[in-house]
Amino acid sequence: MSPLLLWLVGFAFTRVGDATNATGWGPSSCPCITYKEGAQDVFKLAVIDASGLALPKNLSYGIGCGKHDRTAPFLMKDCSTIKPPGYCSDAWCYVNKSCSLAKQHSILRLSRYTSYASCGYMARYLSLPEERVLNVMILSNSGGWMGSYCTEGHPTCDGPMAEILNLVLHATGAKINVISKFYGGESRRRRMREVFPSQVLEALDRARANETRASWPCWYATGMGYVDLCLYAGSSLSSRLAVSSSLPLYSEPMYLLTTKQEHSGHSNSVWNQLGSAFRPFTAKAWAAIICFILVLGYILAWQEHMHGGEYDGVSWLSTIGDATYLGFRSFVDQAAVFEPVHLGGRLTSLALGFFLLVTIAAYTANLAADLIVSRKSGLAVDSWDAILRDPSKKVCTKASTADFLAGSPWNLPAAQAVRFDSRSAVFQDVGTSVCAAAVASLEDFVKAQESGSFCNLARVGDPLYLKQRAAPVSERAFRLLRYHLEKAHESGKWKEVLSKWEVKPKCAKADAEESGIDIQGMSGPLLLSSFLGACGIIATLARPKIMKIVSMSGIDVLSSDEPVPSSGEPAQNSDISREELHQFIELQKKLSTSLEGALKRPNSIWKKALEEEPWEKMQPVVTKFTITSV
Repeated sequence: MSPLLLWLVGFAFTRVGDATNATGWGPSSCPCITYKEGAQDVFKLAVIDASGLALPKNLSYGIGCGKHDRTAPFLMKDCSTIKPPGYCSDAWCYVNKSCSLAKQHSILRLSRYTSYASCGYMARYLSLPEERVLNVMILSNSGGWMGSYCTEGHPTCDGPMAEILNLVLHATGAKINVISKFYGGESRRRRMREVFPSQVLEALDRARANETRASWPCWYATGMGYVDLCLYAGSSLSSRLAVSSSLPLYSEPMYLLTTKQEHSGHSNSVWNQLGSAFRPFTAKAWAAIICFILVLGYILAWQEHMHGGEYDGVSWLSTIGDATYLGFRSFVDQAAVFEPVHLGGRLTSLALGFFLLVTIAAYTANLAADLIVSRKSGLAVDSWDAILRDPSKKVCTKASTADFLAGSPWNLPAAQAVRFDSRSAVFQDVGTSVCAAAVASLEDFVKAQESGSFCNLARVGDPLYLKQRAAPVSERAFRLLRYHLEKAHESGKWKEVLSKWEVKPKCAKADAEESGIDIQGMSGPLLLSSFLGACGIIATLARPKIMKIVSMSGIDVLSSDEPVPSSGEPAQNSDISREELHQFIELQKKLSTSLEGALKRPNSIWKKALEEEPWEKMQPVVTKFTITSV
């Protein structure tokens, strides 16, 4: 391009720029610079056209709104491809620093800014730093499983965030310049002086004197532009965000953790285990239940002792004893076992059955809950308020977490905070004289239990709060790295990497098994049932002697107002005992009832027999047959 032509182009731009500030030159709040304003600008790089040839300084490049990157002779190399990036067809212009709209530092005109907003476009151009190099500092997280974990002597770091952030860095197409790696240890302060510029350490010392953690100078280095990215998952604190931008990575719930303790509500003594079957109800409730069952049973006995009832002809002593037994048996069988004949007795039996239904349901639910809860572990600390109420209870936690908990609403006194530099170190002293509890992230807790360790620890209630993990990043690299980080989310790469590195605690299975009832929990009901069974065996073995004593005492267990049926001789001269005669009477009554029912059925054998012989002649035959059977 001849100097004359270049002068004419510049003159034309100058005239237009001087004449108007309307459409094509941006709003008054952020106008594009004119040719005259940019005539003395200092250029750092030459514009590269599609052929890769360097053009002379083109003072008209970026003057006024236009699609400068895809307009000859200023065609950018990236915009000459078959599928050029979207920003190639966007209009933009150079603006001054005073522009109040979105703008970026220019890599060509060193004193100017580029603004798509002035020309009505979003800035889709994600530029690399001038040297196309990203300076990276790699740190190693001290706990958890989702961060970046470096081992001295190994060229790469492990962990989900190490892998994801490396993918993001390489997606930018920039050259990655790893300044240094930090592995922790006592030499960190010395290495910090070797790696970080003195200006960074001076700024850090003014705010945090004697800081030995490498994470803090890395946040200051990105904020001051010496480092573009600190590759690790750090705590996103307000004090850190005040000095540097950051890439948000993930949120972690922070829990209060403490030791499990054996439930102290019930001892393991034999008497206590025997009493476990009765714990579902209080003593007063048991007394009320027993009394109500007995009252309903005795009412049933009275109703069925009337003529034609179940206990018709039976002595009152036997009736009361039978009603008592059947009442308790109804509770054990979970249903009324009476067989009333009268309507009143049947209604009373229904009342007893409904009462037993509700009582047994409540008993079963309470017994199961008691047997399970008695096995579950209690907690040494049951809430955060319990920590604040007792100054002797100390909390193990990371130093940065202790600083956070000192503020409202947690208000943890400094004397109760036991500080650790390493996140994984906070668990080992919980439950000792050092700490009654700890505050750590769920990520750290899961990692600690990965090998089956610290299974005596448990979470207390809901999370105290959520902690944001982030990676500090320089202002010039923030937008570019944030863009590729979100692309990793959208493509599913983030989820894929997390699944690859996921850690599962080995304590989970043991915790799940605690919800079942073991043999020890059932020992009470088993012992009580065995005791009652043994009593039944003893009663069976002692029955002959008991009946002999009853017979000798002359107690009449039969009805006193009805004679004992016999076949011609008194019962006392018979070889059949009085109890057997009593059983015979009951059997005869049931047989008579069955015969009456049979007579009502058509084609009955007994009905045909009665058509030939009257009942008066048949009854002795039936009675004799029954006695023979007995």
